[in-house]
Amino acid sequence: MEKIKNFLNKENYTKIKLVMLSIVAILASIIFEYGFYIRYSNGSYDSKIRMLILAILFGFIGLHFIFKIENLYEFIYRHRYKLALLFLVFVMLFKLSGSSIVNYHQQIQPHANQNHFHPLLGKARMIRTDEWATSSMYILSQKASENSLQYFSNQLRGTITDMFTLVSAPVKDILMIGKPFEVMFLLLGNDRGFSFYWYFKLITIMLSSFEMCMLLTNQKKKISLCGMLMITFSSAVQWWYSTTSIDALIWGQVILLLINKFMTTDSKKIKALCGLGEIVAITSYIFVLYPAWQVPFAYVFLAIFIWIMIKNFQNGYKIKKYDVTVVLLTCLCVLRISSALVYAVRRYHFCYYGNRLSRRKTRSWWRSHDFVCLFL
Repeated sequence: MEKIKNFLNKENYTKIKLVMLSIVAILASIIFEYGFYIRYSNGSYDSKIRMLILAILFGFIGLHFIFKIENLYEFIYRHRYKLALLFLVFVMLFKLSGSSIVNYHQQIQPHANQNHFHPLLGKARMIRTDEWATSSMYILSQKASENSLQYFSNQLRGTITDMFTLVSAPVKDILMIGKPFEVMFLLLGNDRGFSFYWYFKLITIMLSSFEMCMLLTNQKKKISLCGMLMITFSSAVQWWYSTTSIDALIWGQVILLLINKFMTTDSKKIKALCGLGEIVAITSYIFVLYPAWQVPFAYVFLAIFIWIMIKNFQNGYKIKKYDVTVVLLTCLCVLRISSALVYAVRRYHFCYYGNRLSRRKTRSWWRSHDFVCLFL
């Protein structure tokens, strides 16, 4: 009896327990696949990828019975970036995404073989037309012609279209520095590029939100975890996830985090890396080109920026020549990259999204709470 209790105690016989957990997780995923999912869901086919995903999920749940919870989540916290990279490699390897593009099956060939036109998990949302019928189509169309990834394309609309400024599709241009989510379309094609686009954005918003909450709460992990989940799965983020509007939230947070890191480190290498990161983040924020989101977020980020500056100067930060050099070079690079986009906007007389006129007699700032409520 004593041996059984000793075996059941957490942190004991972990190697044996991990082997047993792996076997149980695989068996549970097979039972769930054939005993429940195929029988009771709309899916009419078995999927090895789905069974693998479920096995990983069941295995993660089982880890809570092998290791102490505080040790398990401390390990996840310490290796969060490595685990995020591993997750990204996994989804790209199996070409996974969260798109509802399968809805085209019902529109074009509803009587074809269902096995190839069905989500692995979840449900395709017909209402998400901003994603599957608009942004995803523009993005994927860039690789559908012989002259692929051109800045101007007539592949989708039948007329010349600015694929970068208007629809934020991948192009062969230096401006892609400001579109890091789409960069893998240039290297890996549509299938894995789309996986990278979909889940790298998810990883970035989760990690940036977590780090921002850690900064604002003075390193309180549990509160930061709740904040990350509330931001990532808020109605606004989930509804406009596939659009560039959410990029303003992501890159605004990244800008502030890099500024804080720049001011708190003494390493010149890290400061230089922060400068390179700021080039990408600031350019990406500018290239959102949606003032309806950029401006409200800018007010919030400006207030946090002022707080970061005050906090770090009070903690003993002093301006150095090297810091000034990095900041100036970063600003020059951002201006140089952004100037190419400004030239395109002026040349082709683009007005949307910025040229708006409101004739409301009420003061618009009274309605600012409507924007905040989107994230509650």
